[in-house]
Amino acid sequence: MLWGDHGFHLGDLGIWTKHTNYEQANRIPILFVAPGVTKPNSSTKQLTESVDIFPTLAELAGLPAPAGPQPIDGMSLVPVLRDPSARVRDHAFHAYPRRKLGRAIRTERYRLVQWKDTADTAEYELYDYQTDPLETKNLVDDRPQAVAALMKKLAAYPPAVPKPRRRN
Repeated sequence: MLWGDHGFHLGDLGIWTKHTNYEQANRIPILFVAPGVTKPNSSTKQLTESVDIFPTLAELAGLPAPAGPQPIDGMSLVPVLRDPSARVRDHAFHAYPRRKLGRAIRTERYRLVQWKDTADTAEYELYDYQTDPLETKNLVDDRPQAVAALMKKLAAYPPAVPKPRRRN
């Protein structure tokens, strides 16, 4: 198993960092070679979160499903390793703040980014990877049905919690 880090935004989207809620900062390479499970030279478009690595490795090693004092968020990718067209999830979730609390849902086609301030007002961005893989056009006003479907998925996750303020 090999996985790597993502790259930096180098001015794209007006950002000069590597921590964002956009594709550039969330797409990472993950490679599995599991003799008898994976097919040589196969790949998949299965959306994956880093938390999926642990349950996948446990299953490949024949270990019981991970358990602990808190639930494991990841899902085993073994069904996808056996059949690259199989799906174990239909989206990936991630969160990173940028002046406001930021959360995002990524499906094969779309990314919905939510920016929420402490007053509970939110701003949204929607990107379509079929027509705009570089996330240059916010389609939130043009695709209300896609926004509503993705907001429903986002609502299934715990709300973002503001960072506690430092005391001097």
